[in-house]
Amino acid sequence: VSEKKKNYTPAWQAWRTLQEMDPLEKRYDAKLKKLSKRVKGDKENLMYWQRIDWPAHTELRAVHGGRKVSVALYSSPEGKPSELVEFSFMSNSDFVVSDDVLGQLMSGKKLTPWKIIYNAEEKTLEIHDSRGSSVRSTYGNITISSTNEGSVILIKDPVFASEIPGVNRSDKEAGGQIKARIGKTGFSLRTVIDEESLACPITASMIKRSYEMEFAKAAAVAARTKIREYAAHPRHEDADMCDSYHCIEFNGMQTENIIASSAVSETSGQVLVQADGNAAKDISWLRACGGALKMCHPDESSEGKADSAAENMSPFGWYASFVSSPSEQLLCVPESKLNYIDLNWTVLLDAKWIEYRANRNKKIGRLKAVYPLKRDSYGRVTAIRAAGTKGYADFEGEDNVNMALSAGSLRSAMFSIRPVNKGRFPEYFIVRGRGTMIPGQNGFDSALCLRGAEGMAIRKNAGYKEILSHYFPKYILSPRQDLPEETDKR
Repeated sequence: VSEKKKNYTPAWQAWRTLQEMDPLEKRYDAKLKKLSKRVKGDKENLMYWQRIDWPAHTELRAVHGGRKVSVALYSSPEGKPSELVEFSFMSNSDFVVSDDVLGQLMSGKKLTPWKIIYNAEEKTLEIHDSRGSSVRSTYGNITISSTNEGSVILIKDPVFASEIPGVNRSDKEAGGQIKARIGKTGFSLRTVIDEESLACPITASMIKRSYEMEFAKAAAVAARTKIREYAAHPRHEDADMCDSYHCIEFNGMQTENIIASSAVSETSGQVLVQADGNAAKDISWLRACGGALKMCHPDESSEGKADSAAENMSPFGWYASFVSSPSEQLLCVPESKLNYIDLNWTVLLDAKWIEYRANRNKKIGRLKAVYPLKRDSYGRVTAIRAAGTKGYADFEGEDNVNMALSAGSLRSAMFSIRPVNKGRFPEYFIVRGRGTMIPGQNGFDSALCLRGAEGMAIRKNAGYKEILSHYFPKYILSPRQDLPEETDKR
């Protein structure tokens, strides 16, 4: 519509977003190339990346403490850290820049802009001041370290060596230490943050705009447990975790709020552990289960029955369940009707894009039908078939199903799908679904339903310990247990 109305900037933004979601679709490239001639300005700043002119924390923040955790920044949904060729930074504290071999290279004052640039010809890192002059350069890796505890470093205007789809390129406040590691085409970034401080922005993203403190405390414990799991078993070279959904989404220290920070402080060091004292495994969370978790059913007699009912459901039964409203008795039913979209949702998918994606997998011709092949005991679709005039293509696994249907934008894998035909062939597919899962956090065995936890705090006046024991009955709450000093040197 924007393109037909000659509103070229929003048209470019729409096609660029689609390209980010589905980079293999060459039709997007052609559209963008055509529209780029009519769009003015820096196109990267026309995207949804957040730009921050000044640190949100102009003063030193409270230090919550805990072990140090290293986070790989600007990672893809698959957990691959991007390589940058340039970024600006500003610290809210005085800082020093050190070479890993040569030692200190320079020092700088707080709230002054600096820039790191990769010289591809020399394969060096150059440090530029606010006037653009090169102050120092080095062939080695560097570390930017603030001189005061409670400091943050704002990373601004990152420029990437190559296009990696799905990376959040927004400015972000990192911890008081940033490591730049030279790679093949640029350098990657790591930040080091104490465990408790890292839990603050992650908890804030979990609770969104909620003011329920007991719910926030439960979320803080779950976040800290997950962070500690990665610290004990790092998922990346040179880092404990990454900042994408592959591990835990971390959008910067500037996203924390007073509710989340207070919740982290009041539950300081508390984590979930197994009854024998060993660390909890595979802790996860989701926005709303829509009744898939038996823990969200208020009647305790329903426990253990949800799975068997799901297994015996027919295709018609599934369709009926998705078009009906959720039970008002579910813990995850929100107070406001405006938030019902977390539980029941409907999307209309253009058949041609599904057809294009299916034909990339296997030549099926013109799309005739799409239908589920398998569901798990919770009702999640784990396999679909796209049938066409020349054959069919099957997609196995939740991620592949999601990508085939909507380029990864479906809220959850619990859905029904029905065609809207134009003649013999479908023009659209109506997808009705239930629940909102967080990418990378789809496990149900040890999962916290965030809407359900909030519901317990509001309706039952439940404390955070009661919420945690309800959703994680196999685990117990443990006070802080610091690692030995020698294991804290990452």
